[in-house]
Amino acid sequence: MLALSLFLSGVYSQYAINERSVGATLFLWSFKDIAEECVNFLAPNGYSFVMTAPVVEHINSIPTGAPFGWYLNYQVLGYNVGNRMGTLEDFKNMTAVCTSVGVDVIVDVVLNHNSGVGGYSSTGFGYSNKTPWTAKAFNEYYPDPGFTSEHYHDNICNDNIDWTNQWSIYNCRLETLVDLATEHPYVRQKHTEYLNYLLSLGVAGFRAGKCELILDATKSIPLADFQAFTAGLNKNYRGENPFFVHEIMYSFPDGTYKNYQSTGRILNFDYSQAVGKAFRNIGSSTDQLANQISKLQLNQQDSVTFVENHDTERNNDGNANYALHRINNAWWYKQAVAFNILYPYGMPIVHSGYNFQFVGNNQDEIPVSPPSNSSGYILPLSQSLSKWTLQHRMPDVYPLVRIRNYISSSPAPNIQTAATNQIYWSVPGKAFVAINSAQGTAPNQLMSNTVQSGLAPGKYCNFVYGYAQNGKCVLWPGVSLTAEQVLYTVDQNGFVTINIGSGDQSRVLALYSGADGVVSTAQPTTIPVVTTTTTTVAQSTTTQVVVTVTTPTVTATPTPSATITFKVTHQTSFGDNLYVVGTFNNWNACAGVACSWTTGNVWLCSLQSVSPGASVQWKPIVYGTASKTTCSNPMWYSGNNQVFTVVAGSQTESLSY
Repeated sequence: MLALSLFLSGVYSQYAINERSVGATLFLWSFKDIAEECVNFLAPNGYSFVMTAPVVEHINSIPTGAPFGWYLNYQVLGYNVGNRMGTLEDFKNMTAVCTSVGVDVIVDVVLNHNSGVGGYSSTGFGYSNKTPWTAKAFNEYYPDPGFTSEHYHDNICNDNIDWTNQWSIYNCRLETLVDLATEHPYVRQKHTEYLNYLLSLGVAGFRAGKCELILDATKSIPLADFQAFTAGLNKNYRGENPFFVHEIMYSFPDGTYKNYQSTGRILNFDYSQAVGKAFRNIGSSTDQLANQISKLQLNQQDSVTFVENHDTERNNDGNANYALHRINNAWWYKQAVAFNILYPYGMPIVHSGYNFQFVGNNQDEIPVSPPSNSSGYILPLSQSLSKWTLQHRMPDVYPLVRIRNYISSSPAPNIQTAATNQIYWSVPGKAFVAINSAQGTAPNQLMSNTVQSGLAPGKYCNFVYGYAQNGKCVLWPGVSLTAEQVLYTVDQNGFVTINIGSGDQSRVLALYSGADGVVSTAQPTTIPVVTTTTTTVAQSTTTQVVVTVTTPTVTATPTPSATITFKVTHQTSFGDNLYVVGTFNNWNACAGVACSWTTGNVWLCSLQSVSPGASVQWKPIVYGTASKTTCSNPMWYSGNNQVFTVVAGSQTESLSY
């Protein structure tokens, strides 16, 4: 899956938690529509990258499958870009457009196999070679990469994989798909050439994917083979190392996770399972999530988190090991997606596919094919909008991406419990979240509690439903509540009263201290002091938040105060964070005011409770994520100090460079 970067050892990039960390999978969208979505929706709403299905030539039918099934993209014939999603030129335009607005393109690549055994044809989506390709056992031939029978594993295994046996995983077929001998020097060479070709076209990283029930190319490729064909990779268009995310399930042989942690991130299926079971209330509940997350095998810095992907959404056997279904669990599904975005753990991805239903006694998937014309090419959204799920556009989900961007560099806090299936947590000084996933409509399903928010006193909008503008909450399009219903008050001691009923639209409360989350601020009469202690449980680090309220012995007469909003327009590299420092913090580069990326290279941050009349000097600084943790090598704005005089109320100070 994956994505953007900072340097790790070797040729790999470890995507680090930082500003703008949320991605969207636009599964089987056309290249043209992805380009438009980058400009019109993903970039304006803070998504950092988009993931595509495989983009190279592939088969156009299988004898026993439905016409143009989704899985055709995963039976590749070669490594030439262009298939039913669009042409090479469409793809090049897509990467250029998306990256120009700050959205990186991540490509799903199939490296472990080609098409199903027994196939033979001279056609395929994007296939232009006049020589027929063949997947006949012991007689494979794919003209464009030049693969022949010596490049496959038929001579040592011509059967399907036994998923309990590591040797079988590396050498046998995935559901009849002819298995490439990735230890062969020529295969390694072609894989290196293929990935470098995609890098030259502007992609930022790769999802090394397969098909069929969450089975991924990486986990079927020995680590030595993977390291061999990635050793010769070029930098991506940012001049950084490409990034890999590996799809390795919890049911695989012990130790498989650890083999790949040094080569990128790993899709955290354990996390997906824990979240799915908790929100479905199957043998678990959301108030047990804190304990379950603390026991996960993967650390958060190695994790890619998700609620569902294109495989798990097609599993309808009721197995609690799999993620929530948007089809059968729509209400809890939205809450789970909100949790995945708002809880600062791992790197979240929102899946967005096409509509289908489970039909009949066998619960068959109908339709299997994505929205297509009679020739099998993907229909544009303008002709098929109602046939796509558009989960990344869900009105009670997409605004939350902005909050995640604001808190991404924060440690994962402890989840607190109000009652069964009623949880809340605080990211001190930045955000407060509460979720009522209790089922039913009985009075005891109301979540009504007064708790410490960790936020400064003032009035905030529930950002799920609206944002702050000109001293009031403005509702997001499609919200049926009133502005007063989404307004919450944090009192002088930092406490907020939660009122989330069973009839609320999403039953999620999200407050944050970003410029568009705060309606007004108040001077505290008591001072919330937030401290953190770190404990390690089962290889997972969690942060316990302890809030103490200290009452001053002398209460001075309140004095006028001001809120300063800094608006900095500056193009940064992905993974960078922008801060503001100045006379207000003694120019301490280690304790700057963290700004939040919005859109159009604009960063916003605020300084509250400033005395009117003060003269303030300030500058922006930029840190790469790795250097911020050690407070080293900040990139200072090279111009003169910015100077202004504080006035009562609120004011905005702008700088563009």
